[in-house]
Amino acid sequence: MSTVKEVREKGTTHKILSLWTGKESDWLTYKEIVKKLRDEGVSERTIARYLSTLVSDKKLAKEERGYKKTFYRPYDEFLQTLSLSRDWFRVHEVFLGRIGREIMNKIEQSLLDAEETGKRINKLICQEIDKASKKNPTQTAEENAEEAFRKVLSREKLEEQEFQILLSMVKRFLYDAFYLPLSDPYECAGMVEPHILVNELQNKIRSLLSSYVDLYSFMYEHPGASFEFEKYMRENFTTLFSNK
Repeated sequence: MSTVKEVREKGTTHKILSLWTGKESDWLTYKEIVKKLRDEGVSERTIARYLSTLVSDKKLAKEERGYKKTFYRPYDEFLQTLSLSRDWFRVHEVFLGRIGREIMNKIEQSLLDAEETGKRINKLICQEIDKASKKNPTQTAEENAEEAFRKVLSREKLEEQEFQILLSMVKRFLYDAFYLPLSDPYECAGMVEPHILVNELQNKIRSLLSSYVDLYSFMYEHPGASFEFEKYMRENFTTLFSNK
């Protein structure tokens, strides 16, 4: 079991690494890192100590440029190792802020629930790629893979009960995404006190994210759901696709 000190140290490391979320190849200056982490209550002394440790552990690359300008960036090898560990979830949790834990816990559970499904689908796709390469030798490897991928997933039909669950999740997501946030005439007319408005928007955003993650998790666990979702959207929102 981790000690309080170990948990605190990991938390600080996650805060530092979260600065590169979505921009893993970017170099950040020492001043940029300090400024962002100071806003989260981390002292410069602590930041300098952790950066030094991450550099010595070969997790961050460090470059000196110009006059007293120091840049940092995660090593690609470290990012690859990180992406396969639970720390990857914690880093993204920090990046997402207060809603991070709820979202990342759901995604992590989805990955665990769908692990065997993923292995089975991957095996089927590999078999189809072999068939496609023999049947269409002039096609590129990417074309064979795309053909195999769609062929396998199109065979992953949902049971009727699963299909109904998908529909209810889609409707809830659309309700939370479009109708709920924009259907209150008092809010939209500016007739609500600012502090109440901010609280209501926070609640609606949390509801939207929750319904989105629930839908995403379900579709991740049921590979054939993406085709049913696409079909539903095309049938009910034809103008959306006709404008593309």
